[in-house]
Amino acid sequence: MAHKMKKRNIFCCLASICISCIWASCDKLPANGKLDGFWQVTEVQFARNGIYDSVVPMKDRDVFWGIQLGLLNIQGIDNGETSQTLCRFSYTGDQLAITDVYVNRRGNDSLITDPAFDKLKPTGIMGNRAQFQIEKLDANQMHLRSDFARILFRKF
Repeated sequence: MAHKMKKRNIFCCLASICISCIWASCDKLPANGKLDGFWQVTEVQFARNGIYDSVVPMKDRDVFWGIQLGLLNIQGIDNGETSQTLCRFSYTGDQLAITDVYVNRRGNDSLITDPAFDKLKPTGIMGNRAQFQIEKLDANQMHLRSDFARILFRKF
């Protein structure tokens, strides 16, 4: 009888540990599905009169977007003060909206309120807000399109 109780206690203990591990790992799952991760900007196509006719290769410029939870971290492009820009965004279905843009000053970030802000223009973002249609999003590539530009990424 004691042997059965011991086996039962061990089983319950192992089951509790497994459930705890699964439960604890749930908050680490990507909140934005395939959108989450580290993306390299490989090309920006600028629009003129609705036609994306100006193609700028970006692979050698080392511009990256890090996306996690509700924060987008753009690295490798000068925002006027640093090479790191933070953005708040919303993601629903096939839409990605950049709602707030901040100059990252390591704990003393500044909200960019100027709608004519043009420092992120080389990466396909004009102003302090942007609305993108997600044309493609899979485990390896992402294509975003706005009236201003189409941005092509590869998962890094």
